[in-house]
Amino acid sequence: MYAGFMGAGDYRTSPNSNNNYTAVLAPDGGLWFGGINGISRFDGRGWRTYHTRDGLIEKHGYSLAIAPDGTIWVGTENGVSCSGAVE
Repeated sequence: MYAGFMGAGDYRTSPNSNNNYTAVLAPDGGLWFGGINGISRFDGRGWRTYHTRDGLIEKHGYSLAIAPDGTIWVGTENGVSCSGAVE
């Protein structure tokens, strides 16, 4: 998967780079990517990556879903991680 952002950054600077399994657009306009290094959010200016040390049960984020309340659901090889609303 390749995701370029004209004038806002370069997908190659993503912590997950092009090793993404999934992507989802959040209601607030943030882009979430699940990949081999956790899940990453691009807000139009910068990246934030969440790992097992942030509560994910496994480092690979194979699927993502965002609930209306902002809760992030992450499908991993070892089950589902759920995080409260993440900014």
